[in-house]
Amino acid sequence: MQLDVKLNPNFWRRIQTKLEMHLNYKYCKPFFVNSTHVTIRTPLYGCGTKMEVIKDHVIFSNFFMMKEKTGVSQLVSFIPDVEVGFRCTYDKKRIALVSAPLQLDKLHSSPKEVTTYYGLPVELRCAFKYGAPPVRVVIVRKEKIIANQENGTQKVKITVEGLNKDYGSYTCVAEDVNNNKITHQMEIKKSTHRTYQLKAKRPLAHVMKCS
Repeated sequence: MQLDVKLNPNFWRRIQTKLEMHLNYKYCKPFFVNSTHVTIRTPLYGCGTKMEVIKDHVIFSNFFMMKEKTGVSQLVSFIPDVEVGFRCTYDKKRIALVSAPLQLDKLHSSPKEVTTYYGLPVELRCAFKYGAPPVRVVIVRKEKIIANQENGTQKVKITVEGLNKDYGSYTCVAEDVNNNKITHQMEIKKSTHRTYQLKAKRPLAHVMKCS
């Protein structure tokens, strides 16, 4: 996706060195900047771009943000922040042909082994990115679906009690519209670390004699 923002030349000359510009993710900076225009580009699956599936269409959206830099020398911004939302709509069949392969989002997913103490609730999370939408995501336990994805996302989570019946294997399954499927195995284990209870000792009595 590409966004072109037109600037007022007089405004730009006054504050160009004081501006911070980026997309949803701050590391996504403008591709081209001059005294009249800012051009910024983003991949469909990067820079914080969000995806929404509506009937036969897929909508990708992001935000361009521009604000005055502040710091020790200038604590307050005198220029209003600018936030411009933009989006691109594609036919779902077209996106299904060009989508990046379905992948596990490791940063927002639970590790393969999750350790907890008996009776202590624990949350299992799985998140997937890319794939041809819509992508179906579930958590399976003993061949039964025990959790479905959050609406409009490719994420799923469940909280279990941490009892004996809860220990063992769980599987996250993601499948896109092209029938590409990937899984993520997780296992809840009981912690073997011992717990100790510290008991406070009675304070020693101090006796003071007056002569």
